[in-house]
Amino acid sequence: MTLMTNRVRIVRDYPQSFADFHVSGNGDQSAGEHTLLNQLKTRIENLNRNNTLVRRRSEKRKEPNSAEAGQKRGPTDMYGCTKWQPEIPVGETEVQQEAKRIKIEEFYHREGASAIDRQEVSKLMKDTYYLQRCFLNTSPAPSMETVKAKWLLLCTQKGLNDHFEMLTDINGNVLARALQESGPVLIDFFKNVPTNNQVKEVLSKTGDGMVAMVLKLLIAHFRENEVGLLLHADRSATAVDVQSTLPLPGSPRLIILGPLKTSIAAPSLHEPPEVFDLYATSPCVSIKGYKTPYTDINLVTIRENTEHVVRT
Repeated sequence: MTLMTNRVRIVRDYPQSFADFHVSGNGDQSAGEHTLLNQLKTRIENLNRNNTLVRRRSEKRKEPNSAEAGQKRGPTDMYGCTKWQPEIPVGETEVQQEAKRIKIEEFYHREGASAIDRQEVSKLMKDTYYLQRCFLNTSPAPSMETVKAKWLLLCTQKGLNDHFEMLTDINGNVLARALQESGPVLIDFFKNVPTNNQVKEVLSKTGDGMVAMVLKLLIAHFRENEVGLLLHADRSATAVDVQSTLPLPGSPRLIILGPLKTSIAAPSLHEPPEVFDLYATSPCVSIKGYKTPYTDINLVTIRENTEHVVRT
């Protein structure tokens, strides 16, 4: 029985649980199984990520003396992607694709990163998606510095969002909005039903923003290695600060701007120094009687983990 047949039967037998519905509450009869189909595909891909049989078959297909042996991209690399390596656009050649890349480069040198907002440049970026994927999929993978040098506009927010949408068929803005809207629901779920010890550990810590908490909970739930996915920096850190203070890896990471760790000396010598987790817009002189190392700011709004606003 095929996956397509299964999804139709499941939705037919349990429409209230699995059918797609409009906001009005009416069932979407034209594509009522779309969400379920995507969930089933994702589940199968997830189960096959560490499938021993699939891995052994893949290894047997490789030529022992081939230069690509041990370097060929596999299902794990393509996980969640719908256009990992597309075909070259019909009627175009590699030379024409490279000419478009050079044209993008010329726009950047004339106008800087704002060139990505031009409709012509945005179209050129989408038209050269094939060339971008060929470059990004090389083995070993290019470093971030190499990517930024070769594709100057790919690392802008719009460039990344457009590329992500073409790669996964998921709109990045919609994903961010969904995190904001559904994040509290996910957090409440894990609080009520913590699925493993890693999830409990994440929940026991305070100070993260809502989106950061959701990401950490999902990583913990799926038992992924956070080190390979996230970097942590102070809430006040800029891009320059991150580059100068953190050991940046060659592959991309999500940077989580967490609580600002500020050492605060207690007002009494008999009390030990304390560390407060603060969300601060700038350095502060004092908070609730505790003195800080800073003396150049007299008024600041501090948002503590409780979201209580304090002015000193």
